[in-house]
Amino acid sequence: MRFMFAPCVEFVVEHGGPRPVVLDVGTGSGIILEHVRERLPEARLIGVDLRREPMELGDQIGMDLIQGDAQDLPLKNASVDVVVCRSSFLYYDDHAQVLKEMQRVLKPGGSAYITDPVPGPLRRLVVIALGLVILHRGYSEMATFADRSLSRDQLVALLARVGITDYGYRHLLWGTYYALTIRKPG
Repeated sequence: MRFMFAPCVEFVVEHGGPRPVVLDVGTGSGIILEHVRERLPEARLIGVDLRREPMELGDQIGMDLIQGDAQDLPLKNASVDVVVCRSSFLYYDDHAQVLKEMQRVLKPGGSAYITDPVPGPLRRLVVIALGLVILHRGYSEMATFADRSLSRDQLVALLARVGITDYGYRHLLWGTYYALTIRKPG
């Protein structure tokens, strides 16, 4: 399953420096942070999730796991070097507010990495199949997950609405997921 986490971890390694402050929005069990710790043992790792239960599954040694809302991040302005958000951005009701919060907590020159499924009928089936086979999730959970995806056009419009102009977009995992990278002006 490393292939599911590797792009996030590589982004942090590339953009965070040797001792970054890393925020994982929608951290779940904190597994992304565990993989970052393997590569950057000096990093300060912070995970925020609305639900407390998944965080209790993760190894919490050396991490700050905080129950909180992505729409009102419990962090100071300009306190984070890198933000990652893997497979959870699509769940938020107010995407614009989440992006504003990510921008608020990022230090000048900091970067964010968001990845979620790409919408579309064939991609939806692939995402559901991956969830069933690799993650051992139920069909209904994977179907609702895949149905909430934002298209590239929706993301571009959203970025324009919140004033984000320095971003990149690319496909991952045979075109089933996207990676949206954002850089806060320095």
